[in-house]
Amino acid sequence: MDSRTKIFSLHRWNCSPTLGTGARKWLLGPLALVVLLQVARVQSRPTGSCPFPQIPEHSSAFRQLRNQYEDERFKGSEPWKNCTRFHLRFPQGKMHHLRNKWDRMEAVEAELALVVPVLQNISEPAFSKQASKVLEFLHPLWEALGTCIRHKPPHGKKSSLLQQFKEETQQFKARSVQPSPKCLEAAVGLNIVRLLEEDIGQLRHLFRHHSRATTRRG
Repeated sequence: MDSRTKIFSLHRWNCSPTLGTGARKWLLGPLALVVLLQVARVQSRPTGSCPFPQIPEHSSAFRQLRNQYEDERFKGSEPWKNCTRFHLRFPQGKMHHLRNKWDRMEAVEAELALVVPVLQNISEPAFSKQASKVLEFLHPLWEALGTCIRHKPPHGKKSSLLQQFKEETQQFKARSVQPSPKCLEAAVGLNIVRLLEEDIGQLRHLFRHHSRATTRRG
């Protein structure tokens, strides 16, 4: 029997009426499940176009910047004394409830959209050195998240928790500048370590180290 005859015979066997409906369902069921799981796995992870920057091994610049703002706050001088806890506390509660990877990425992007411009316009010259070091990581991360989110697979219903988080972030920005623009700046400085270790830390397993990928391709 030549190869064409074998292929024809196999085709006839697959389409034969003698193969019962139950058997065909038994064969198609696992196949459909495998396909659905594979699609879900691909859609749940960031695409290859997400070159996340390397997480800094040492967070000393983040800690030093936070400590500088803590020192200024405890001095109680103008305008820091008008910055109450209400003006300094970031809206972080909803972040812990975001289970979807893409929602967490969008939430961190929303935080960085607030934080990065503030750090780029630091009012205290003595703080600018540490702020620049922090921006060396945060600014590329902000851009990378934006690129990645633009290439995310389509989802159905938008997350209400994510929308609430974004709204609370904007409300926080609006109320923090009411006593003084420095209150928003202080809030960013005081929360910069938490942003790195908690919110960005939750995305650690999603990061794609671009340098490693480039090395493997080379």
